[in-house]
Amino acid sequence: GGHSIVAPGTIIGKATTLGIWAVTHVGQILEPNYIYIGQPARKYQPTQKAIEESKKVFFRRMVDTNERVPFDIYKGDIENI
Repeated sequence: GGHSIVAPGTIIGKATTLGIWAVTHVGQILEPNYIYIGQPARKYQPTQKAIEESKKVFFRRMVDTNERVPFDIYKGDIENI
């Protein structure tokens, strides 16, 4: 994230996100597929859960506002939303 600080020796796992203003410790290991926030950086939630929550919000917004469904969804390609 913006303005975050990664200390020397920090190991960042695959698909891991470091939040805005987060700061890691020297030699900290950030597990794969998690969002880390805060000072010091700590686990917030799994990244897959964050993706699923954003999809729920997108579909909820479509239902609440009667928006049209994008063509990609008809094709079954909801990963690109």
